[in-house]
Amino acid sequence: INSATKKYRKGFEFPARTLERFCQFSEMKEDIHNKLHQVDILWIDFSYLLIYFKKIKYSFKGIKVVCNAHNLEFKYLESLASIATDKIQINWQTLQMELMKKVELNGFAECDLVMVCSQNEKDYLLKLNPELLIEVIPNGVDLDFFSSANVLQTEPVILFTGNMNYKQNKDFHLLVLKHYLF
Repeated sequence: INSATKKYRKGFEFPARTLERFCQFSEMKEDIHNKLHQVDILWIDFSYLLIYFKKIKYSFKGIKVVCNAHNLEFKYLESLASIATDKIQINWQTLQMELMKKVELNGFAECDLVMVCSQNEKDYLLKLNPELLIEVIPNGVDLDFFSSANVLQTEPVILFTGNMNYKQNKDFHLLVLKHYLF
């Protein structure tokens, strides 16, 4: 049993996505903490890592914490629970959603700035915690600047510019395809 599994069994309430990074973070923890004395801003990319930087502002006075959440991971997990086909999957995804929601909401409260991809996400978070400073940094294409060629299409065309090696991208796109196209 590795150290991450032992910690999980001892009752740490990490969602699986966060736990996946535990060993990786443990290896880098000393280097990260040594560097934190030299920086003004800690930029955390992806909210599932927030639990590793809990209370960082109290340990390193003056440091600003920014989280580029990209998306609300707990909402993604909620959508997986909603399409799960058996009780075990439903229970697993619901548990993961609840754990991730706790990690994200507690982590966002520790941040000086949270960035999300949509106004809906911002509005949702502000209803839960009106004290958050949130900026919307949208993903996508500026359709006022870019226009498509005038080609008649008889079949749906999908352009995806992300990374399909990232499990969430695969799951999300399968969800979209099943829901809208099939």
